Amino acid sequence: MIVSNIKPDKNIVFTSKSGIELHGTIRLPKDPSQKHSAVLIISGSGPVDRNGNAPSQLGIPPINLDIYNWIADVLAEQGIASLRYDKLTSGDTGLGPYASDPSSLVEQSFYKLFVEPAQEALNYLAKQPGIDPDKITILGHSEGGLIAMLISNSDKTIPKPAGLVLAEPSYGRFLDIVSRQLEDQIKQAKMSPAEEGQLAVWAIKGVEDIRNGKLQDKSRTITQPIDNPSKTAKQWQDMIQAIVYQRMTNNLIKTEDEIDPCELAPNIKLPILITSGSKDFNTPPNAKGPTGSGVWALAQAFKKHNEDYLKYVELKNVVHILRDVGEQDATTLPLASQVKYPYSKQFKKELRDFLSK
Repeated sequence: MIVSNIKPDKNIVFTSKSGIELHGTIRLPKDPSQKHSAVLIISGSGPVDRNGNAPSQLGIPPINLDIYNWIADVLAEQGIASLRYDKLTSGDTGLGPYASDPSSLVEQSFYKLFVEPAQEALNYLAKQPGIDPDKITILGHSEGGLIAMLISNSDKTIPKPAGLVLAEPSYGRFLDIVSRQLEDQIKQAKMSPAEEGQLAVWAIKGVEDIRNGKLQDKSRTITQPIDNPSKTAKQWQDMIQAIVYQRMTNNLIKTEDEIDPCELAPNIKLPILITSGSKDFNTPPNAKGPTGSGVWALAQAFKKHNEDYLKYVELKNVVHILRDVGEQDATTLPLASQVKYPYSKQFKKELRDFLSK
């Protein structure tokens, strides 16, 4: 039981500029006569709700991470208010105005569907009793880090945040990250080197075709890259076709992929904490070597123009969902097993130290 000057969870509803009704949870100060610091928590990609949980989909069992309400607990212990919300496609928000025609959702822009709601969430939090609008930090996890960066300097109609916490953030263009994840997973699959190479090249070609507009025709027949593939290679052919050649060929993905976090970084002049788990497969510290891409490279993009404000921390033995898996091999540890490990004490300490300043 948390004992602090912050009230328990309260369910709220607010509406974005384009009419999307968002459901969320807010924790406000018990004494509104005193101005308090606050944190806006923005979740990662996919149908992950305000607490970090997602329903069963595509044969994958429900995911119950509870990562964002844990962060809200950490904040409340420190006397800091918070707001977290179900972004579009998740929780009580669901598909919102696109429920009657889900196919129309992916033809909207990333900015309209995910950035504008985050802006309104910031506005909503700033206007609450007991909240100091000049002391609101934005905490974005994974893709939420990209959204946090986009709204930090977006326009003068929303409060300028006091700082950013980018926890395991997106570090590059969306489709580049997808390509890297597929390439790494293909290497770990049990198939011949020739099949590995053909599948990797095919996945990369799909990304190139999306970017140059060759895959916008949904009726286009996809040519399989391998004749008489092994059982494993056939499974990967089907997966790459479903992910790259079908699910990624829409305006939502296109408009997100146009955004490069490393190009945004030089324009953000705020105190920033960036964390990257040493065992994070999704957004690793170094995706391609010590001086290549990865969260480390994003931190360097900030540091080049923002050194006085930046703190970059590599979290030892921590996976993408901020769990400390110790000496376990995270590459063979499924998500259902990762959630059994404790949250990172190092992340908690770094977050508390950063916010205390």
